[in-house]
Amino acid sequence: LLYDAADPDCSASTPGEVSNASRPPVLVTAFNRTTGVMSLTFGPACQTTQSTIVYGPITQVRTYGYAGAQCAIGTTGVFNWTTPASPESIFFIIEGRNASAEGSYGKSSGGAEHPAYAGNPVCPLPQDLSNPCP
Repeated sequence: LLYDAADPDCSASTPGEVSNASRPPVLVTAFNRTTGVMSLTFGPACQTTQSTIVYGPITQVRTYGYAGAQCAIGTTGVFNWTTPASPESIFFIIEGRNASAEGSYGKSSGGAEHPAYAGNPVCPLPQDLSNPCP
């Protein structure tokens, strides 16, 4: 499906999934060990006005043990992130949001939604998966 902003059904949609099958994957394009800056590229989610990085220790990736977030990384698909730890020890997810809700954190290979960062104290918005855009 193609997104059409003129489609009234699509304009009422909630944010979709960042870097899904129809958008480029999240890629680390550079990392400066001295400064801790990681250059990322990603396919912004549809119906998104902003994006957020949520992250946690790699030892908790299986349980989605989120430890923090950085809000307002934009929607250009390019961001230079000053990581909170070395990339060998963290996992991260980029999620899209609009003014009232955050979208999908992605899906497992079996199609199950990855859990949201419950009670995100840094960038609090409720998650809304009721009408995701295509």
